[in-house]
Amino acid sequence: MRSRLASYTDLSLAMVIVGSSVVAGKLAIAEFPVFLALGLRFVLAVAIIVPFLLYLEKGLPRIGWRDFGLLAFQCFCGGVLFNVFLLYGLQWTNPASAGVITSSTPAVIGLISFVFLREKPGLFKLLGIGAAMAGVAVLRLADNSAATATAGAAGATDTSVWGYLLVFGAVLGESIFLVLRKSLHADLSALAVSFWISLLGMCMFAPMAVYQGLGFDFGAVSKQGWLVIVYYAVAITVLAYVFWFRGIRDVPASSAAVFTGILPVSAVLLCALVLDDPVGPWHWAGCGGVAVGILLIARGERRHTKAPEAPQTSQPAKEKENVPPEAPDSPGPPDPIIHRPDRPRKFWSRRPPTL
Repeated sequence: MRSRLASYTDLSLAMVIVGSSVVAGKLAIAEFPVFLALGLRFVLAVAIIVPFLLYLEKGLPRIGWRDFGLLAFQCFCGGVLFNVFLLYGLQWTNPASAGVITSSTPAVIGLISFVFLREKPGLFKLLGIGAAMAGVAVLRLADNSAATATAGAAGATDTSVWGYLLVFGAVLGESIFLVLRKSLHADLSALAVSFWISLLGMCMFAPMAVYQGLGFDFGAVSKQGWLVIVYYAVAITVLAYVFWFRGIRDVPASSAAVFTGILPVSAVLLCALVLDDPVGPWHWAGCGGVAVGILLIARGERRHTKAPEAPQTSQPAKEKENVPPEAPDSPGPPDPIIHRPDRPRKFWSRRPPTL
């Protein structure tokens, strides 16, 4: 089993990379239709993963029907339900409300791990999940306050219960996608899981991607647009999947839930660096809340994995006075009469009976 520090590093890197999808998505959607961009992303990801599988694992991974069904359900939740529910949910609710709902992702993952994986979170895990949720909520509110004010001025702040349910459905789909790796076969490597997720995602998005691609002018795409699609495939799909699936294998799902709070932190910082979006004090406060949550989880894991000390005896060790000396090693089986005096004598005994 890998060390917890290595697993935490993998989870953090995965969420940092996924956070960059906000920037990459804005740049990709500016030149590609949504389903076409997602389809090209998975096609390139499969083309990249296959050579590594052939070289490192000497062939494509074989899985049983149970794992295939779990992987298909995982891909459907994370690839289809999350995107569809979130896009349609935003049409029936304001961005601020949607941001608060999506900040519940750590808690939803913790609940799924408790109900289905039978993981019992301790005090530090619960405090860490709460701190991460608070930090993410502050980040979402800070990001969406201006959009809400603009929508309110235009009279477009109508919300609906269906909007809330759809956004929460997106959160549930993402949570299932992130946790379901714990239910797959243990021998299935992170690279193999990434291959199957990418292959199934390519198949699920293929019909709409082909439909949008038939009337699309690929020659009008700039060099930057193609580079963004390549980045989407290499980093956000292959590397992020491998890091997350490798990290969550040796970490409880309730602990991994807190690391999902790194995603909005990475998105805010990268948007400020690349897209020149403003970063205010509330953004830094939200980042601090996520950092506190991660520290609490790490503290709880150290307490949980700390080896118990050997019990101290109240009396000093006594000298070995009455301990008989060890018998010298003798070849062959031990004599049944010497070592088992209570054993009934047999007629084939090597020693004659004593008169």
